[in-house]
Order: sequence, then structure tokens, then C-alpha cells
Amino acid sequence: MTSHQGFQQYIQYSADDNRSIYLLGVSYYNKKQYADVIKTLAMLTDEVNEYAQSAYLYLGHSYLLTNDKNGAMFAYEKAMADDSDLQAKESAMFNYCVLVEESNIFTFDKKVSVYEKYINLFPKTSNAETINQLLAASYYTTKNYKAALNSVKKVNNPSKELLKAKQIILYNLGT
Repeated sequence: MTSHQGFQQYIQYSADDNRSIYLLGVSYYNKKQYADVIKTLAMLTDEVNEYAQSAYLYLGHSYLLTNDKNGAMFAYEKAMADDSDLQAKESAMFNYCVLVEESNIFTFDKKVSVYEKYINLFPKTSNAETINQLLAASYYTTKNYKAALNSVKKVNNPSKELLKAKQIILYNLGT
């Protein structure tokens, strides 16, 4: 009997043991069995518990790896709404931002709002530069210069990239 089979049997008889469910889901993730991750960790998302945020993060990664971007966005959105583990929140929010950019389904205001929030919450992370670049690129592609300028003002400590974008926005507003 493998450890997975032992965990599965245990969970069948003790479905309220969140720690075991979580460990089984992570074990599936480490074995790249993403469909099993989704099935297992989804059991932890019905109620508030200490594993829910991390479960949503693993679910987001698993959905992404199975090419279900909508499922990934939903899971990341749930993980980033939880403040219990800021590292998990940052990871979820970064992945959500990348998916927002790739999906191109959000309006300018919604898209830049997500980026602004990330930059203001996590200005010194290794991913902040990437999000600053996404935000600046959003400014460069919009014709709504007033909304872009308002967005720059919402960023607490704009990067050089955003300040450069602000200059271009101001120039475009003036011409």
C-alpha cells in the first residue's frame, strides 16, 4: 500500500481531518497529479480553516497547470482575499495579476486597480518590478489619460517605470 492509498483510506473514515486532507493534496501536487490535487484540496475550501488559503493557492497552481485559467483565477482570487499568510497572499496576487494581463478580459480600471493594489501591498518583493511594468504598459496602451494619471496617483511609491509613464501621460494630456 502506498502512502497515498493510506491517506485516501484514512480520509474516507475521517473526512473532518483538515491537516490530513491538506497533506494528501500537497503530496498529489508534488507528484504532479493535478486532477487529484483539485479533487482533494477542494474539500478544504467549503469552510474557513487554517489550510484554506494555502489550499486555494495550490488549487490555483493546479488549475493553471491543467490549463484551466478561469479556475486558476478564481482560486487565486480566494487565496489573495485571505490575510493569514502574507507570502501566500503575495504569490496568489502575483499569479492573479499575470492571468489578468493574459486574459485581457478586464476593463482598464479593473486591471490597473489589481496592479495598484499589488504594488501598494508588496512594493519590495521580487515580483513588484514585473507588476510595475504591467501597470506602465497598461498606461501606454490606453487613450484614457485622465484615468491613467489618477491610477499613477494611487500608487504610494511609484517606480521609475511608472514615473516615466506618468511623464508620457502628462505629455499626451497636454497635446
